[in-house]
Amino acid sequence: MCTSAAIADRAVQRGYFATRSHATDPILCSAGLASLDVVIEDDLARRAARIEQRMKTAFHEMAHKFEIIGDVRGRGVLLGVELVTDRVRKTPANREADAIASHCLDNGLIFQVRGSHGRMNVLRFVPPMVTTDAEVERALSILHDAFSAVCEP
Repeated sequence: MCTSAAIADRAVQRGYFATRSHATDPILCSAGLASLDVVIEDDLARRAARIEQRMKTAFHEMAHKFEIIGDVRGRGVLLGVELVTDRVRKTPANREADAIASHCLDNGLIFQVRGSHGRMNVLRFVPPMVTTDAEVERALSILHDAFSAVCEP
């Protein structure tokens, strides 16, 4: 629902309160159950573990080649690669992270650059659990090419 601030403020003053939409909606509950069935029937937890293993292995291999990789972390299909200009001090490589993300985007790989407290130096990967091996390999190839283009080995 969309409304103006004036109407929303008046509704709140009259006691309107909502914390979420579609709570206990039978259609959404049915969709949720169907989604859980797919997760179980297609063994997507095992698939997520395979994706994690392959991607982390590749990230660690890249870390041996590119000094900019300061940390590899995450679990399942939520993974992060922290970029630093100095591995000892963990100085954030914000500019390089942005350049790598741009290079990847130009070549068909989308991910987020995240951080906090002035740091925007963590490449955040969240591939779908249904990502194929070929898609994972293509993503890793694009990422490796981006590191090669932006960083000195």
